[in-house]
Amino acid sequence: MNILLTNDDGYNSIGINILKEFFSKIGRVVICAPKEQMSAKSASITLGKHIKLNKEDNDIYSCEGTPADCVSVALCSLNIDFDIVISGCNKGLNISYDSIYSGTIGACLEALTFRKKTIAISAPYGDFSMVTEENLKLMWEYINNHNLISNEYLLNINFPKMSVKNIQLTKEYYRNDTN
Repeated sequence: MNILLTNDDGYNSIGINILKEFFSKIGRVVICAPKEQMSAKSASITLGKHIKLNKEDNDIYSCEGTPADCVSVALCSLNIDFDIVISGCNKGLNISYDSIYSGTIGACLEALTFRKKTIAISAPYGDFSMVTEENLKLMWEYINNHNLISNEYLLNINFPKMSVKNIQLTKEYYRNDTN
């Protein structure tokens, strides 16, 4: 399995390295993520200038563009037929309307334009304590056992702050901040 791993926090962020370690046991992981922090870029793309792709190490690329640019450049330029695009692990939850601003989600939306299966993974801001190998294994088994991976929609996964007791499928929640 060829896995494209991206995010909006940068190619060398803590979250992307946690996912790289786990998914490397499942298949070939290629990172193509922003050279710098690109949070809240949504699905924006770069127009009117070249996007520079830098080879940082074996199967690790930094892209001088948005998270959506990273996905597009990787899918069009690396000559690898990726089976899935995984974006994360974001250092901040992608819930409610925060999702529309998220570069993590934006990268997945770009993957869908290429008809690629895609998953966004997030954790509470700066707290990756629940994104353990054990919990990632439970997540991956649940996803596969319930056939949740698709190229028609993105799967948005948010790890909780407290211990993982079970997995729950939910709908996007509208958070009312006006009160």
